[in-house]
Amino acid sequence: MQEKIIEIFANQLGTDSEKINSDTLILEDLGAHSLDIVEILTDIEDTLNVTIPDEVIPDFRTVGDIVSYLESAGN
Repeated sequence: MQEKIIEIFANQLGTDSEKINSDTLILEDLGAHSLDIVEILTDIEDTLNVTIPDEVIPDFRTVGDIVSYLESAGN
């Protein structure tokens, strides 16, 4: 799952997936803006057929936070 999420981030932000790992900070390291985040999360939901509630989004600081949330939510 982590590899797919990293691929989505890389495609959306036009960066090399090799530069992204679970500790990569979404805002600080990747320079993602709020619109980028919305588009990335929508792509993750569509690709993995999951739902990410709006109230958990502010907790996502790293790529690993998203992966951990999806794994703990049983997605």
